[in-house]
Amino acid sequence: MYLEKISLVNFRNYRESTVSFNSCLNIIYGSNAQGKTNLLEAIYLLCLGRSFRQANNEDLLNTGADYFTLDGDLKLDNGISKRVVVQYKKDGKKEISIDRKRIKSHATVFGKFPTIVMSPDDYKITTGGPSERRRFIDILLSQFSLTYLNNLQDYHRILRQRNSILQSQREGGSVSDAAIEPWSEKLVQVGSQIVQSRYAFVQQFLPTVDSIYKNYTQSKDSFGMCIDSTTNENGEQPKEESFFSALLSCRSRERAMGTTLVGPHRDDIIFEIDGKNLRKYGSRGEHKSVLISLKLAEFRFLKEKRVETPVFLLDDFISELDKFREEKVFSSLQGLGQIFLTTPTKKMLSDDFLGAASFFDVSKFHVAEGQIELYN
Repeated sequence: MYLEKISLVNFRNYRESTVSFNSCLNIIYGSNAQGKTNLLEAIYLLCLGRSFRQANNEDLLNTGADYFTLDGDLKLDNGISKRVVVQYKKDGKKEISIDRKRIKSHATVFGKFPTIVMSPDDYKITTGGPSERRRFIDILLSQFSLTYLNNLQDYHRILRQRNSILQSQREGGSVSDAAIEPWSEKLVQVGSQIVQSRYAFVQQFLPTVDSIYKNYTQSKDSFGMCIDSTTNENGEQPKEESFFSALLSCRSRERAMGTTLVGPHRDDIIFEIDGKNLRKYGSRGEHKSVLISLKLAEFRFLKEKRVETPVFLLDDFISELDKFREEKVFSSLQGLGQIFLTTPTKKMLSDDFLGAASFFDVSKFHVAEGQIELYN
């Protein structure tokens, strides 16, 4: 799949702009705060129906505007063209249409046009808290499993209801323990399915990441990945019985704190290099190598599961790399499909820039004050 053209109206700092791309490498050059990342965000939103910056719809509006529109033409691997339009009106709901047919549920479009983004903020996946790693896995799984996405949405709805009861108990409300039991049962039922899906995913995903990591780093170090679950203590895949037991064991603490302390919303994913916790003991170079390996593995995984080539968005990521890793990244990206790469430096625009020289087609663009033009 690749994006042929996109039009932006009142999106972020773009008043009105239309641009066409090639199916290989597209380099987006511009100074900081000119709209490079905003363009990638628009592409991501067009393909997945949401922002990778976790922004609210109103945050995406151009200053003074009361609506925004994204209109894009995509060509699938089978040659079929799709027109996707995302529209949002202030104080209203976001609407998505495909080939002029409005999508009733945004969940149905999530993963239909697989997209991967790698930005400086993604360092949080390996260096940040558990929520960053859960989010990485949840977005990836949701792109190829509507069942997983629906379970995730149901789980958070149940969690909100359960937390509301716990909060009432904490504040001294006349809410009995019996009121929470139905929500506990639903939490365990849906939560167990989420945990089982994550365990199955890790088993499938791990060999791919390990292979890419070894090839990328040219080392014999092994990459490890496991789930640190709050619903059991022995490292095995939790079952509903252990989930229930874990909930019961912390019931008094939950009432005191007014929140649910056990479940997939509290789990962590541990990354390891030769058995050592990456977050605690990894060097900066190891963090970079693992993150790149995770993203390349994500590409392979999505392409296999969706039977569709994802679009790859690289937001000012190359500037963070040393020369060795920069060369390895460009070598790894060859043949992957359509790539969008933003940069604040002109070196990548040079005709003799080795990183881009091996791509069969390269388009260069300049972004300034919300306008994007071909760079000559």
